[in-house]
Amino acid sequence: MFGCALLQDESENSFTWLFQTWLKEMGGKKPVSIITDQDLAIGAVIKKVFLETRHRLCLWHIRKEFPEKLAHVYHKRSTFKRELKRCIRESPCIDIFEEEWKHLMKEYNLLEGNEWLQGLYRIKES
Repeated sequence: MFGCALLQDESENSFTWLFQTWLKEMGGKKPVSIITDQDLAIGAVIKKVFLETRHRLCLWHIRKEFPEKLAHVYHKRSTFKRELKRCIRESPCIDIFEEEWKHLMKEYNLLEGNEWLQGLYRIKES
């Protein structure tokens, strides 16, 4: 299934209307997963309307923020970009991801205090 809609705003009321309307039109069948950006309103409404649906975050939206949020290492060290991409996209299992992540945090010790990056780590399951 794929759904798309144009909304006047990105408020919880608008998303609630959208998801309830969509659910009605789909005969009550809820999606298995939904991929969105990190919008707080849409995340809150997914939890209310689609209780069993897995909310996933769009990697493209996250990656487009790397140059700004990680500018102090992203632009200076070409190996960092390659290692970060490998960690995120090519780790075959959780244990290897965790090892690679710890390596990145240690190797580029400036990242340990980066709140944005630590926030992403906390929601990595999404």
